[in-house]
Amino acid sequence: MSKTKQNKWVVCFSGYWNDSSIYAIGQIMLKYKEDGHNILWVNSIPNRGVFGGKGKSGGNKLGTLKRYWFKLSAMLTPLRKKEDGFYIFTPIFLPWLENKNIVYINDLLVKIQLKIIFLFLNIKDYILASSSMMNTPFYFKDKKYRYYFHYAADLYSDYRDASIFIKEKMLKREDEIFNFTDKIFAVSQAILTKLSKRVKDNDKIIYLPHGVEFNHFNKKQTISPIITVIKSPIVGYFGSLTNTNDKEAVLKLAQSGFSVVLIGHVGGDYEECKKNPNVHLLGQIPYLDLPAYAQGFDVCLLNWVMAEWIKNCNPKKTYEYLAMGKPIVSCRIPEIEYRLGNLIYYADTPDDYVISAKKALAENSEDKKNERIEIAKKEDWGYKYLIVKSTFNKN
Repeated sequence: MSKTKQNKWVVCFSGYWNDSSIYAIGQIMLKYKEDGHNILWVNSIPNRGVFGGKGKSGGNKLGTLKRYWFKLSAMLTPLRKKEDGFYIFTPIFLPWLENKNIVYINDLLVKIQLKIIFLFLNIKDYILASSSMMNTPFYFKDKKYRYYFHYAADLYSDYRDASIFIKEKMLKREDEIFNFTDKIFAVSQAILTKLSKRVKDNDKIIYLPHGVEFNHFNKKQTISPIITVIKSPIVGYFGSLTNTNDKEAVLKLAQSGFSVVLIGHVGGDYEECKKNPNVHLLGQIPYLDLPAYAQGFDVCLLNWVMAEWIKNCNPKKTYEYLAMGKPIVSCRIPEIEYRLGNLIYYADTPDDYVISAKKALAENSEDKKNERIEIAKKEDWGYKYLIVKSTFNKN
């Protein structure tokens, strides 16, 4: 292994790294890297078993098996170098996650693998970070890290389709992480409120809404020819496409004269959407190329079927849409209403999406566009990173 420029590390436990959709904590890791740290990104073990949940959010069993195959095949190269100073580690695990003995064995397996990886990469001086429900307290009871923060972008125990066993495991694991970590960054007021009832030391909880890579999304680009040939007006969405999205809203918009562009991996049943000629499913687009597509949207969507999971969230794509100056039609996410109020157009039913999209188009102006951009500019990930960094520099 080539010698790294210095031996400062951040070890981060999160979802599977994907260059097409960089997690919020991934943006913070990239800032740490710019600041002279090496990164070890640990891909998470799935929270649910192959046949564990009700299967509503991700589609059918075949889709679940495909996701598992991807994660299991990633174990063939457990450690890979993404770029200089950035390594991705995929732990080997047993996939039968609805069994408490297997859960315990997996924890031991990961702990052993981490010791080997630490020796191989010569990781000694490190910061610990997490946003997943991997058993970080079990792996790091020795407290040899400089500090540990958890980025609470979601509450996994609020999964809508988790089995009783998985929900109980998540609740227990969340409580262990929340009380073990030095600081918790909560991305929404809803998560902040829930954490305050579960964490013994409320002083460790800090409100830190999601950010945006402002220059990436605000930079003017030539619109992709794939978008320019689609009939206007275009209502667009990028992100995971599962059964948690309101597909009835998509169909209503498409039936009302809008072209609907959906960018992202399809993990749910979108057969009815595919039948409509006004719905365009473009698949995953690399993160670097995303603005060249999304800047061609006339209106942007945040369309989910309401559930506790959604009530907790603060979608980072909101600020990415705003950085491009685009009007947004959204379901009533409490955090969005709290932070952005009347800047967003809201929808409670599929028909409301059509009404709000038409209103958003009619009321759009340069002044409104500039107002959106100015708000997004204040949410850049650079500022969020400085908050994280200064939190620990004070100690």
